[in-house]
Amino acid sequence: MRGATVSVLFVPLAAAISPLTGRPLLVALDGSSQAELGLKLARNIVGRSRSEIHLVETYYLGAPVRMEFLMAPIDLLGSMENAAKGYLQSTARDGERTIIALGPADAVIDDAAQAINAGLVVVTSRGRRLAMHLALGSTTDRLLHAIRRPLLVVPLPAPSQAPDQHIA
Repeated sequence: MRGATVSVLFVPLAAAISPLTGRPLLVALDGSSQAELGLKLARNIVGRSRSEIHLVETYYLGAPVRMEFLMAPIDLLGSMENAAKGYLQSTARDGERTIIALGPADAVIDDAAQAINAGLVVVTSRGRRLAMHLALGSTTDRLLHAIRRPLLVVPLPAPSQAPDQHIA
């Protein structure tokens, strides 16, 4: 999966549904242009299937934080939530729904997919959260092992490849 140069559709044996049978698509975003490559492909798929599209973004502090930091006068989690809301509002098109939740990305994505009965979940192979990846591992890797519905993994284009060539 990591070395793939084309999008890969992963359908777990435990998947009790088939992709795009009138069910919504769930697209995981993290505020990065990399993740928006997956959104572009999902919009193309939705346009052909007439399914609904839902955008999900999570906010999470990650590693345990010292108590002094949590006692700071600013509302860090509230700021993170507002930033996620603002991003999704500016990214979503008419008719697209948004989901914002606190928690580890893989768990939130899986829970959101179950809640909306998604026929397909779309993620990119990497996003902007390199520090979180180094500390906690890849969200995509964890989803591959946990999700029970079809997962479309969109790789990032090679540096010499224009994004529009990557997503047809």
